[in-house]
Amino acid sequence: MPACFVVDVGHGNATVLAHDHDCVVIDAGPGDALANFLKAQDLQRVLAMLLSHADADHIGGAIALISRLDADPNFWIEDIYLNPDPRDTAIYKDLVVALQDLVRRRGRRPNIHTSLGHGEPVDPITVGLAQVSVLAPSVEQRLHGVGYAPQDGPAANANRLSAVILISHADQPWLLAPGDLDQIGFDALLAAGHAIRAPVLVYPHHGGRAGTDAQSRALANGLLVHVQPKTVIFSARSADRRFPAQLTVDALLAGNPAPELVCTGDSPTLQAALATLVEAHSHRNGAGTQVVEVDANVLVVRSLS
Repeated sequence: MPACFVVDVGHGNATVLAHDHDCVVIDAGPGDALANFLKAQDLQRVLAMLLSHADADHIGGAIALISRLDADPNFWIEDIYLNPDPRDTAIYKDLVVALQDLVRRRGRRPNIHTSLGHGEPVDPITVGLAQVSVLAPSVEQRLHGVGYAPQDGPAANANRLSAVILISHADQPWLLAPGDLDQIGFDALLAAGHAIRAPVLVYPHHGGRAGTDAQSRALANGLLVHVQPKTVIFSARSADRRFPAQLTVDALLAGNPAPELVCTGDSPTLQAALATLVEAHSHRNGAGTQVVEVDANVLVVRSLS
């Protein structure tokens, strides 16, 4: 039976859909936390690594996985998908060099795809009975790229063009992973008409602000209305008051019904908010890596023991 893991990588994102020894990786977090997780779970073949955008806390761990290809003959990556990015950062330069080295290899090597979004990959990626579908960015958004400024709006940043990825099992949605998507990117997703309802949401940008106060509230309310999550996961490090933001936590707790809030790290903001609740609740703070799986035909979200 497939299982989905939202890996505790500190401040960053890494979601893994796994079945037997195979997996799909959605973002790689920073450092080597994801590489260590895959090794501990004996996940030896990455069918695809999907990098939502080029922020360091989403791509840093990809370099560790690529390095493992030489160090571990039993480990393999079939396909790597990402969108080009014009930024000039050390971590992105390192990733480009690592990918160029793969391209120059003779013989068997991972396939490098410089497009990730709706229509690329063409078909959902299958892991057992589970599927991974990419809903955004659109072809038009990818063609314009980061920095494009339409006449009626601000220039697109990398967060706005984050890949939005839906994991389903047996034709039922499980988890939505929208990277660092902001309010404008979310509006574009809605305009495209994709079905985005999912019982589990990895909250974009680790629960941080999505622009102005009004944009941040609009994003939280829009996610509640259109995704209708029963569980919201903040993939964030401990002791950081910015992630999740107070505004985000307050907006989600005001939902009717309010989703279960789970933070992989120990968030002082979430802790303070939960302390004010009178009724019993299932919210969890400092919960570590989360597992999404089916138990007795019921979707369960629990901490990895």
